[in-house]
Amino acid sequence: MEIKRSELNILSYNILNSNFTTVIKSEDKISTLKKGIHNKNFTIDFDIFSGKADTEFSIMLQISSTDKKNKIPESGYSFSLKVRCLFYLDTIKELNDDIRNQYILFSALPMVISIARSHLALVSANGIFGTFTLPAIDLQNLINKWFEKEEHK
Repeated sequence: MEIKRSELNILSYNILNSNFTTVIKSEDKISTLKKGIHNKNFTIDFDIFSGKADTEFSIMLQISSTDKKNKIPESGYSFSLKVRCLFYLDTIKELNDDIRNQYILFSALPMVISIARSHLALVSANGIFGTFTLPAIDLQNLINKWFEKEEHK
């Protein structure tokens, strides 16, 4: 089937900061895996920046592993990552804010999360606990929290 190209284009993406550590405080790899290393808690935050034109923007995403007290885990992976993606909307038509926001929040943001997921899988591929795959994220919840944060700035 022939595809229709999106109006949204990614110009570039950059990994601005990447830290990945394997923490081994127990020699028992099996018990560490049973504790749910791949179900670890993490924080995610993002910001959206306007570009030179109305059709350009960037998204900066930060993600890091945490436990409930923001301490290094007893055993497992500890990571932090900062990704920046530059986008443009390839259109000569005037975009209304609703359509532009749809592209940014429901197309571009998932692309950035996907890049972060891919990077974490790549850096953990040869790790002792196996490849870490960032779990699916409730996008609507993430966006709602972002709007709440923006209202309090």
